[in-house]
Amino acid sequence: MKMWMRMWMKLLIMIASVSVQQAQAGKSAARKAAPQVVYEKKTNIDLNDKDVDGQFLKPNGQAIRGDQNLSFDDLMSPPKDFSNQLQRSSGAL
Repeated sequence: MKMWMRMWMKLLIMIASVSVQQAQAGKSAARKAAPQVVYEKKTNIDLNDKDVDGQFLKPNGQAIRGDQNLSFDDLMSPPKDFSNQLQRSSGAL
């Protein structure tokens, strides 16, 4: 009985050590595989030899004037009857 227990313990220890080694190898591989991106501090674009063909177009006048017809509701509506407030404030005088 003791012999079987020793064999099982050895087997469990071997499995645990192999799994730990694989986990560490996976972490180191992930660190090595991570690409490093280096950006230049300044980007220069040379447009000297570029030709652009086309026409200048003016914007449509309706698109600019179309926003004038919009109306928005007030966030607060003024009260229509001030009589209650006038009566309360007159008593303070």
